[in-house]
Amino acid sequence: MKSLSSTAPVTYSHLVNAMGRRDAVVDPVTGRVYTCDDQEQPPFPGRCIDVPDATSLETNPKKVALAFTAAHMPEREQDVLQVFSRAGAMQRLYTLLGKVGLMDAWSTFEEEAKQQALREWCEQQGITLDVDI
Repeated sequence: MKSLSSTAPVTYSHLVNAMGRRDAVVDPVTGRVYTCDDQEQPPFPGRCIDVPDATSLETNPKKVALAFTAAHMPEREQDVLQVFSRAGAMQRLYTLLGKVGLMDAWSTFEEEAKQQALREWCEQQGITLDVDI
């Protein structure tokens, strides 16, 4: 879709809440995020841009976990790779992070990764992002 310059910033929390919803769009001119739950539909749907999901932003959990591991616990890289070798990886990752006392650091790192990915996406779309967290 053609990139438009926004005149109103898009609120970070609204984008995050809409991520992964198959019908979520953002109007780059008004900064408003619309979903199928909204009573109001976008006044100019042709200028709206689909809100991405985490996969398209490349913020998949394994990639983020490996980046976190490299930065905070490189000696545990093999453990983290093992965590992602089968289903239920996130629960096992949380257990490991809890054991080594890095759950708070992980939460911060994960949020920063998501925020950075959304910033890059917004920049590519010509959208101004208002980080309201």
